[in-house]
Amino acid sequence: MKKNPFILFISIIFLLVSCQSKREIRINELHLESEKLLSSGLENMISDQGLMARTNNDIEDVFSLISADSAELGLDFADFIYDTSQDTAFDNRLIELALVDYLREMKSYESNKLVSGIIEESDRIFNLEFHRQKADSLYNIRHFNEAFKELDSVLLFATYELGEIQFSKGIWHLERKMYKDAIESYSVTIDKQYELSSCYYQRALCYKALMDYEHAAIDLRKAMGLSHPDAEELYEKINPERKRVSYYVTRCCDGSTSSATGRGACSHHGGVCNWNDPVYETYRKY
Repeated sequence: MKKNPFILFISIIFLLVSCQSKREIRINELHLESEKLLSSGLENMISDQGLMARTNNDIEDVFSLISADSAELGLDFADFIYDTSQDTAFDNRLIELALVDYLREMKSYESNKLVSGIIEESDRIFNLEFHRQKADSLYNIRHFNEAFKELDSVLLFATYELGEIQFSKGIWHLERKMYKDAIESYSVTIDKQYELSSCYYQRALCYKALMDYEHAAIDLRKAMGLSHPDAEELYEKINPERKRVSYYVTRCCDGSTSSATGRGACSHHGGVCNWNDPVYETYRKY
């Protein structure tokens, strides 16, 4: 049976209104909670010591360490959002709204500046997490091209998370055997000083796959220096210790050597057993 387009349109409008109403109710609940905090005498909430507050049962940690003297307030709040990764992005947005509502009640000189900083940073994180979750979902269902495009969108919103995101991108490229792309991502991650041990090791895997054993050995030595558990074993495989002749000596029969090259050599050591006894040295190719 064909559905009436008008009825379908009305149903969609009703659903949207219903969702918006639920959202407004939830926001109002958090706003009421912030008013309770104000009335409870927690005027020093924005302080160097900070405070962990509590809202409804579904969100425990609302306010992280926030200092009115800190120029990095937005980053402090961003760190808090990541610490509550078990919450949905929607709930995190509501947390931000509750905090903004509280700050608007503040009479301090820094209030407007703090509110603007938090809103801007929260919007950035909201978009970053939205695209990150979408990229992960696409990758998990093996829509790899779309996943990589979505991860590029994540990078547009990244600041101090750049190393972490490039590290994830490198892992995806390595899994897809896109070794040159993986090397590029790991190089950015290394520049950002993120997960250095794993980055050097995994970049070495890429170099090995491309048969660039010299650069692989260089990265593995760095990974070994950072105590990566698998680096030494791979290093010994691609760059084993070898032996070569360093020079030759005259070997006497009693095991000693002689610098003489003619008659009388080793005359007091049992005679000459080998005029050209090789002396070896160990080395590695790379």
